[in-house]
Amino acid sequence: MERARALLERNGRVSFRGLKREFELDDDALEDLVEELVDVQQVAAREGKVLSWIGGASETLAAGGAGVDRVLCAELAMRGAPSAGGRSG
Repeated sequence: MERARALLERNGRVSFRGLKREFELDDDALEDLVEELVDVQQVAAREGKVLSWIGGASETLAAGGAGVDRVLCAELAMRGAPSAGGRSG
C-alpha cells in the first residue's frame, strides 16, 4: 500500500493498468488499493482509468497551508507576473 501511495505521490497520476503491472495486482486487489487511496485515505481521485494524487487534508494542515502558497507563487512566476520590486524598464 505504501509503495503504491509513494509512486502516486511522486508521479501525480498513474493509470490503473500501470498499477496492476507495477505491483502485479489482479482486478480485486487493484480495486482494494483504489478504494483505500480514494475513499479511506482520501489522497487520490479516480479520473476515468487514471488515479490522480490530491494529497490529504492532514498534509495541508501540517504545512500550515504553505504548500498552496508555494504552488501559487511558482505558477505566477512561470506566467511572468511582476515581482514585488516592480518591472524594470
